[in-house]
Amino acid sequence: MKELERFVEDLFANYRETREIQELKREILSNLEAKATDYIAEGIPYLEAVHRATRHMDTVDFLVEDHQPVYVNRYKTDLVQTALLYLLVGWILTIPIRMVSTGVWVNNLFTLAVALCTVAYFLLASKKDDHFRNAVSIIHPMKLAKRSKAAWVIWAMYVLMMTAYTAAIWFGSDLWFGRPISIDGPYQFAVAAVDFAAPFAAIVVPLLFQTAHRLASRYEVNV
Repeated sequence: MKELERFVEDLFANYRETREIQELKREILSNLEAKATDYIAEGIPYLEAVHRATRHMDTVDFLVEDHQPVYVNRYKTDLVQTALLYLLVGWILTIPIRMVSTGVWVNNLFTLAVALCTVAYFLLASKKDDHFRNAVSIIHPMKLAKRSKAAWVIWAMYVLMMTAYTAAIWFGSDLWFGRPISIDGPYQFAVAAVDFAAPFAAIVVPLLFQTAHRLASRYEVNV
C-alpha cells in the first residue's frame, strides 16, 4: 500500500531518521495496513479504506519521546502570571535601594518589566473561549530541563563576574597599592552594598526557566 507508506513518511517528515523513529514508522504503518485491510474485507473500495484508516491520525508528536502535548495557552497564561509575581516581588524589594543610582536603574527595570508583564497577562487571561483555552501544542521537557540548568549556571557565572568587577572597581587600587580599605560613612556603604547586591536581582531569569519546566507537567494533555 504505497499510499499508506507515503502517508507515514509525511507524518515523520520533520523528524530525524533515528532508530526510534524507524520503529515507530514500522509500527504505525503496520497498524494502518491492518485497518485498511479490514475495511477492504468489509467491501469498502481501496482508496476509501485508506482514507478511513488514516483520517484520525494528524500528528505523531505525542508518540515521540520528549514530545509532550500541553494546553499551550493555559501554560503561557500561568507562566506569565508567575513571572508577574516574581517581578512584583523584585520591584517591591528594590524600592528601598532607589536612594542610590544603581538602585534606581534596577528598580526602573523591574517597573518596566512589571508593566509589560501585566499587559501580557491581561491579554492572555481575557481570552476565555474553549478554542483558545484548549489549543494544544508540543513542548520538549528535556530541553526545558537543560535550559533551566543552563540558566542557573549562566546566572551564577554572571553574579561571580559582576562581584569580581565591582570589587575591582571599589577596592582594586587599594589592594594593588596595599592601602587599607575604607568606606566613609553609611551612604557610601549603602552605595557599595547595592552595587554588590544588584546582580542578584537577575535571579528572576533562572527562576522563570525553572517554572517553565515545572508547569509543563501541570498542563500536559492526557492522550
